[in-house]
Amino acid sequence: MALTRLRDKKRKEGRAQVVIHNEPTFGGKRLREWLVLNPSGELPEPAREAVKRIGTNAVPVLWEMLVYRDPEFGLVDYPINWAGAVGFVVLGEQAKSVLPKLVTLIDQESESIALLGLVAALDMGAGSVQIWTQALTNRNSTVRTQASVYLAEPHTRAFPEARRQAVPALLKLLDDADESVRRSAMDALKEIDPLAAALAAIR
Repeated sequence: MALTRLRDKKRKEGRAQVVIHNEPTFGGKRLREWLVLNPSGELPEPAREAVKRIGTNAVPVLWEMLVYRDPEFGLVDYPINWAGAVGFVVLGEQAKSVLPKLVTLIDQESESIALLGLVAALDMGAGSVQIWTQALTNRNSTVRTQASVYLAEPHTRAFPEARRQAVPALLKLLDDADESVRRSAMDALKEIDPLAAALAAIR
């Protein structure tokens, strides 16, 4: 916390700044400036349109933002990391080239960054389902829980084959030591394979 306060103080005084390399612009604004949520926690439609217009040119920059750490203190910068995740959600399948990197990120990084990796994959089609299925074996229980929650989202019904690949891992999670993991896994099973869920409930 002390280092975070020191970093923020230096930024406020203009003695430090966030540097993102080769940041594209649209309409005279940098990508980061477009990725600012409104008070309701949503990205305004003009901002969404701007990010889409930037398109795949934004992908390497959004990745840099997603994994950004302050170069002086080595601290994660959650607002910057979150903006990167939001940008990937807006681009959706335009950004699916980043999926292999997201797999590695979710498997190796801290809980907060791993969760942002799950968010970043939200609208990447069948690739999203594959990412979340792999995350079911993550060592962090919060990541396993959230992956199950995303797999239960109704929009994943568009990818039935990909969803079915998650069933064996979800069944294993019914014996997880964490109650939240067990509960979210059962909810996902009920959505994906009601019969498997029913049989698991009476075993």
